[in-house]
Amino acid sequence: MPAIRNIPNESTEFGEWIAMDTGELEKAQRSLGMTLITKTGITLCFAGLLCYGENLNGKLIDASCYQNSSANQASSPPDHSSRKLDKECAPTAATKDFAVQTSNKKVYKLDSSGNAKAADAMKSGSIKPDNDGDVHVSVAGSTQGSTIKVDSIEGKGEHR
Repeated sequence: MPAIRNIPNESTEFGEWIAMDTGELEKAQRSLGMTLITKTGITLCFAGLLCYGENLNGKLIDASCYQNSSANQASSPPDHSSRKLDKECAPTAATKDFAVQTSNKKVYKLDSSGNAKAADAMKSGSIKPDNDGDVHVSVAGSTQGSTIKVDSIEGKGEHR
């Protein structure tokens, strides 16, 4: 039995009533449903790409100390490069500029809001050194060269 539907038509203001076969109606509804699902899926994928950020795990260090250490490294003896920045440049509650040293020894400086978040966390005690003095952190944000724009920072308190 054919289904009756109101299909808009350019020639009339309200459309025309036409008869459609039930199979055609089901096919049209399925096609519309699949189109809607596809468009929704594509939209969600693009939204996910826009929200993509990075998570860096590493050791929090004093960025000022790191800069001074890097400047002096060229004029120092060869064993200078083997020293541990995470120990020499360990941050304190008075530190204002921070950086994160990853496991592959790459150093990312925190942006100004990241420095403020790290300083607050150091003062509150939510980020603190572990037993051997390392300050392990996880930083969420996006890297821009050697700087990370920090969304959040949290202490790990453990070796990695």
